Amino acid sequence: MLLKKKKAINPFAYTLLITGLIFTLTAFYNEYEMMYFKYAIILPEKVSVRSGFAEGSTELFVLHAGTKVYIGKEQGEFFRIQYSEGKIGWIKRSDAEII
Repeated sequence: MLLKKKKAINPFAYTLLITGLIFTLTAFYNEYEMMYFKYAIILPEKVSVRSGFAEGSTELFVLHAGTKVYIGKEQGEFFRIQYSEGKIGWIKRSDAEII
């Protein structure tokens, strides 16, 4: 009785397979993020982020021009934005440009 040796898959093939899988998953995530998440860039030199979408709302923190924020909700002329580590507040729509 002859026994056939199983050929071991080349380690290079495993590396190539894993690299391809990581690349594919990253591409799908990037596409998903572009379709379902909205980001904006702050335009004015300084923007007050408020607790509500009214002018009289409490100022929570300040953002500067060029800051990238996540847009969670749109309410009339205001965006509800999120900035790093859960800082959430409202800004005027005219103070940001959707990217």
